[in-house]
Amino acid sequence: MPKQSCALCNEPYPRQMASVYWRWTWPSGDQRGWVQKFDPVCGNSFFSTLGPQAGDENTCILCGQHVDYPNMITLHGYVYIPRRDRIDLELPHCEECFMKNETKYTQGGRRLAERQVEGGGAPTLNPADDPWAAIGLHP
Repeated sequence: MPKQSCALCNEPYPRQMASVYWRWTWPSGDQRGWVQKFDPVCGNSFFSTLGPQAGDENTCILCGQHVDYPNMITLHGYVYIPRRDRIDLELPHCEECFMKNETKYTQGGRRLAERQVEGGGAPTLNPADDPWAAIGLHP
């Protein structure tokens, strides 16, 4: 089985990677879904750039402006870090900010077919061998 490459550094990583499944709907109704894979170092760097997770559901997380449908794009993220519970994200953007940052959510990833479902269980791992625990993400 070939090694997967990290979405940010494009380097192959021999162990389980974090996966982020993104989905959003453009004001035109066009739906998109992408998946990105991250090694622990790049994943930590990427997740720290997502901005504040709390706040008004009608406030753009990047510029802070109030935005309503249809000019709002809510980015839904489903983060799977090996041997952790899923993390759900809802990141509201104004259309302008989202257009400027769309590549952040697609870089090094692959576009998903609509309603594509992927799954699978994670094997158990000795906690001392867990690279995700080394950056502070414990099961």
